[in-house]
Amino acid sequence: MTQLETQLSAYRVMRAHVAFEASNGVTRRRRHDPEALDKAILQVMCARPIAMTYSIRIFLCSPKAKFGLWPDLKTAHVLTACRRLERKGLLERGETTYAIQKSWQITEAGRVLAARKG
Repeated sequence: MTQLETQLSAYRVMRAHVAFEASNGVTRRRRHDPEALDKAILQVMCARPIAMTYSIRIFLCSPKAKFGLWPDLKTAHVLTACRRLERKGLLERGETTYAIQKSWQITEAGRVLAARKG
């Protein structure tokens, strides 16, 4: 087999695997609804004065979460959502002793919006 034939064969196997997964209800990439995630994060932050990105994710992944269960949520998704909320003026960065991990706290505008929506 030539290199091109080997690559085509590998591509066909991968496509067959993806088609098999799709026919059995398995999705490879799951997108989260940004509005729902933003709302859930604001609800979490209303209950806490300050929280790190990772702890927000842990709370949303917990089976006891009140604001929707997000079992496949990644910390990067939460970070992106928190930055989006920060740009809107609903969250702000909090004080932290960690060099890399970011802490967040809800603003008064965020509290008002969370109370109105939720």
